[in-house]
Amino acid sequence: MKHKAVIFDLYETLITEWGHKKYTKNDMSADLGVEREIFDMYWDEKEQERYVGEINFEDSILYVCKSCGKCIDNLMLSSVVDKRIKTKSACFEYVLPDIFQLLRNLKAMGLKTAIVSNCSADEVKVLKESEI
Repeated sequence: MKHKAVIFDLYETLITEWGHKKYTKNDMSADLGVEREIFDMYWDEKEQERYVGEINFEDSILYVCKSCGKCIDNLMLSSVVDKRIKTKSACFEYVLPDIFQLLRNLKAMGLKTAIVSNCSADEVKVLKESEI
């Protein structure tokens, strides 16, 4: 066998965000009562750390709030985190049947499979809990 493995990108290859409600930075900043430009400034400061798993979504929200002097209670924090997880989970609710068949075929051929993505740690948690 010439090939030993197949590597997939996650979004827009195995699953899609199209057609699903996204919890955007506009939504997050509005829910937190933080101006979007200020939200972006502090949110973007932690982007690299989120992508390499050094900081999670919840801690990123806390960082933004602390940095701009916004007090956030546990109820609001839970609400923002829950909305994020809910919208990310929705992407996994419908996976094309052909995707599962493809993965089964690759496994039957003895090929290893891997997913490479720039998703954040909270999305990895959702991925691990999904059927994929």
